[in-house]
Amino acid sequence: MATTIAGPVRLPDGTLPTHGRVIFEARQPIVDETLVLRGPVVAPISGAGAIDVDLEADAEGTPYAVTVEYWSPVQNRLISQTLPDVVPTGTGTGTLADFAAVPVPVAAPREIRRKRGDTITLPALYVDRFGRPISLTGVSVAAALRGVDGITRGLTIGIISAADGTFEIAMAAAASAALPLGPHALDVKFTVGTVVVRTLTATIHIDQEVTP
Repeated sequence: MATTIAGPVRLPDGTLPTHGRVIFEARQPIVDETLVLRGPVVAPISGAGAIDVDLEADAEGTPYAVTVEYWSPVQNRLISQTLPDVVPTGTGTGTLADFAAVPVPVAAPREIRRKRGDTITLPALYVDRFGRPISLTGVSVAAALRGVDGITRGLTIGIISAADGTFEIAMAAAASAALPLGPHALDVKFTVGTVVVRTLTATIHIDQEVTP
């Protein structure tokens, strides 16, 4: 089954390269009764900065690494740049952005530090195992902190966009003023009907405030 990726190729700075190609490489072999796809799929970039290519995928989704190679008249050389993975599902048509996964920065911190008495706000995104945003419609979200004193304290959840899977985890300044200093365990609980899933446990360090 194939998904058509068509439309503009937009670089992170917003520009559209007009001379080059986009290389798609499946991160795992695609195997069915008649096909074993291992090599890359190359899509030339048109003079309008667009591509049109079919990518084989299974219904659950197949992640592809994406690299764009283009000629830079400013630097007078060929440039190779990595874009976010795309995860086609074997049907449909869309742009690179429509099928893009959310890249997790390699340097993303595993621990968070906040001052006692500060308003705590943590932006969050609900994604599947391929990094694709999932709708929060029909999903109940909850989160809590467990401090060094062994007490579990609830956090506030604010849905920013249910369709886009974006939400915010928060605690008011008055509530955080009562937190004990030190590390606090944090996880997020998602409930759909009778199915309950929790995230891995993160750590928030609550530090001593200086300015009263």
